[in-house]
Amino acid sequence: MRALVALSEPDPARAAAPAVRPAAGDLPALLDRADRHSVLPAVLRNLRAMGLGGEALTPGRRRLLERTALSLRLRGQLAEILPAMASEGVAPIILKGPTFADRLYGEPSLRPFTDLDLLVARDAWPAADRAMASLGYRPGHEAGRKHAGAYGEETYRRDASAGAVELHWNLVNSPALRPGLSVTWEDLGGGGELSPEALLTVAAVHGAASHQFDRLGLLWDVALAVRGAAGPVDAGALRSLLDRTGAARAMRMALHLADAVLGEQAARALAARLALGRPDPLERALLTPAVVLDTDGRLAVARRLGFRQRLKRRL
Repeated sequence: MRALVALSEPDPARAAAPAVRPAAGDLPALLDRADRHSVLPAVLRNLRAMGLGGEALTPGRRRLLERTALSLRLRGQLAEILPAMASEGVAPIILKGPTFADRLYGEPSLRPFTDLDLLVARDAWPAADRAMASLGYRPGHEAGRKHAGAYGEETYRRDASAGAVELHWNLVNSPALRPGLSVTWEDLGGGGELSPEALLTVAAVHGAASHQFDRLGLLWDVALAVRGAAGPVDAGALRSLLDRTGAARAMRMALHLADAVLGEQAARALAARLALGRPDPLERALLTPAVVLDTDGRLAVARRLGFRQRLKRRL
């Protein structure tokens, strides 16, 4: 797994050859793990740059072509959705996906995505739903049923060839988590381009609340935001956002894992400036580097669920 971490570095200027050169026979398994960890583009590029792989990389290239094609289709869908939303007076925030790809990664193709996530104000939901309907999208459940309750998102689909679009009124979908952690459209600036602090908060909260950091790609989103890929991070503004949303615990774990797994020293330095401290002993036991690297093992899944429970409490 150390080879996977070394090869997943998105910045070619920082990429270093793994301490142990992967054998040709190990490459299929390595590429499969890279795909599951959402770091296949960087791994393929770094293997090629190091003169590794040759024809053994062909299956990975095919898989990456599929991922890239889906990302391009989704960008086309987004180009239709945004004007339709604007015509209804809705200014959605584009979460993750194309925003992370374009603003955090030197090459957007290094960050493929599988759906679109749009965050709107809760009272703008009916207008956003009309905009989606005007383009032929339909919610996966009865219109408004999940929204009328407490769940924070609804998935819209148009046809088999189109990717899914998730419409959120809260970045934290689960009502069970929101007493301690809630990130709304208003919290993130109310439309327009996300600030570097908001971008990092989205990466940390998404990684912690939605996935409990079950893959390396989530940590690279955090690490690149910490490096200032989208602009310098103002610690004071970030701390204010964390206090307002209850995201300090999620950020603390995100920065800890970016340091522990990726060796991102800037993450440790930012945690110190934010006065977040280290995750407590239970949190460190629940989400270890080994758990991050184990995408679907039973024990890893159980530990992630334990950490999810911790998110219900503010620091």
